[in-house]
Amino acid sequence: MWVRGGDRGHENYNHKVTIFRSSIIERIALKAPLYSIRVGYVNPKGTTNSVEHDELMRKYRLDRHTASAYLIALRGLNTNGNKHYE
Repeated sequence: MWVRGGDRGHENYNHKVTIFRSSIIERIALKAPLYSIRVGYVNPKGTTNSVEHDELMRKYRLDRHTASAYLIALRGLNTNGNKHYE
């Protein structure tokens, strides 16, 4: 999997980028309880190829990445017991 297009610089560049990204996510998850923030992990599968995704893109004039992020956030809010965000 190529994380970055163009000049890759070194053979293990993609590995370093992937590890760096996951370490940032882990740090955020570890520091969140210090600020009374609840962290939940959501499976993003099926957010891009759905009818809801297309409706959100048309209704709010969003690009596909923003619409997917919105759907993932709604999933996270719904799995934490908040039924207000359906």
